[in-house]
Amino acid sequence: MECIIRGLLYIQQNYDFDWCFSIDADEFIQLNGSLEQYKDYEALIIPWVNYGYSGHILKPEHDKPIWEIFTQQCGFTKYDEQHGFITKVCYNMHKLKLHFIHGNHNALCNKVYPKDIHIDHYITKSFEEWLWKINVRGITAKDHRGIQDFFEMHQNLKYEDIIQQYNAFKGQS
Repeated sequence: MECIIRGLLYIQQNYDFDWCFSIDADEFIQLNGSLEQYKDYEALIIPWVNYGYSGHILKPEHDKPIWEIFTQQCGFTKYDEQHGFITKVCYNMHKLKLHFIHGNHNALCNKVYPKDIHIDHYITKSFEEWLWKINVRGITAKDHRGIQDFFEMHQNLKYEDIIQQYNAFKGQS
């Protein structure tokens, strides 16, 4: 959380921005309207919508925008729900105070939960990419982001079926 605080303070001291979304490169803001109606609030708590593998066992090559290829929403893991990782924060930079900041997913201040904004989170683009995230990038933490999380988020899938498809694809390459 320290890096978030430093980043927000840097932005506030060096730029004249109205709002600052705390999002990752695999997240896109979906805004229907203007943020002007929320100017009296110190923060917006925005729903986070997860998009999953959309049936892709191997990561597809594509020349389209990500939102046209990955259209199937997926759920959250028990870890995400337990720790409140189902929202993201947008801070009003004109009202930002240090004691408001409580990470990427919540804020301790005068906040609102707008209905006309959400953040699309493209959590994985294939089963193959999920395995890469676990094994190569090392995103695992205690009880979080392991192989079982893929199946928690995609509850309609069976482990045996996906592994069989994955092995068949890998055998072809």
